[in-house]
Amino acid sequence: MHIFHLPRFLRPHHVCLFVLVLISGCSTTHAPAPIAYPQTAPEDVPVFSQQTAEQGIQKSTLTPITSLSAPPAHPQEGLCASSSIESSADDGVMIQGKAYVRRTLPEIYRDLTTPEITGPRHMTNDFVMDAFVETPLETSYTLHVKMRYILSIEFDLEWRIEPVFDNGTHVGYVAQTHKTAGTRYITEITNRIHALETEPGLFEIEMTSFNRASMNKEEEARAYVVGLFDYWAQACHHAYGATDDAGEVSKPDIGSKETDHAVSDESDASDMKESFDHVL
Repeated sequence: MHIFHLPRFLRPHHVCLFVLVLISGCSTTHAPAPIAYPQTAPEDVPVFSQQTAEQGIQKSTLTPITSLSAPPAHPQEGLCASSSIESSADDGVMIQGKAYVRRTLPEIYRDLTTPEITGPRHMTNDFVMDAFVETPLETSYTLHVKMRYILSIEFDLEWRIEPVFDNGTHVGYVAQTHKTAGTRYITEITNRIHALETEPGLFEIEMTSFNRASMNKEEEARAYVVGLFDYWAQACHHAYGATDDAGEVSKPDIGSKETDHAVSDESDASDMKESFDHVL
């Protein structure tokens, strides 16, 4: 009787390595499900008491979280949005972006608490919100994310959103999200957003997204920030927003039309500034 030994290239640890490499080579980019725009504007944000405003994050204490080599131009009247995105890959992938968007405080809050907007739509449409908690000074929730490559991959993203005040006036939000549980193939996901009103109806939005995983792919990591900025660029044209030259409301379909914002991409890691050290 002949005994056939398992070939070297099929030894268990080699098989595991092969699967890991195969997963790493799989594309995660897919067509996101279209976002259904709300038909009405959200209600006004609550009026914060003076005590609550004093306890909240103060605009004067915030420092920029991005340092772009080519920041976006300040949008002139009639321009809905402008943005710039830069990226680098080193020990993980860092994406930084800045945008100017015509929006309102209630709309920004609704955007940041809507999973169909904040979820990783560039990777999967399978994510659900859980543990939603809302207080005057903090809103938090968890997104349970599922992706399917050769294997099923699941992980949790925990969001925390806090209002920002300037001399007692509510002027924006700070949002953070972290990967808190799930697949070992993703070591870290950390996103930060500063959305601050610079003039009535115009927000300056800064965002950084840091990812460290076995399938580090710069172009796919960029897709999350690009998708979010695309949403904002198109959302401000919606029903209760700007109108086109014919006086009709423009309702673009997310992901199917080109937006009116300019995007710059800088992939040389040497261009990234040391100022990101405090973000990580």
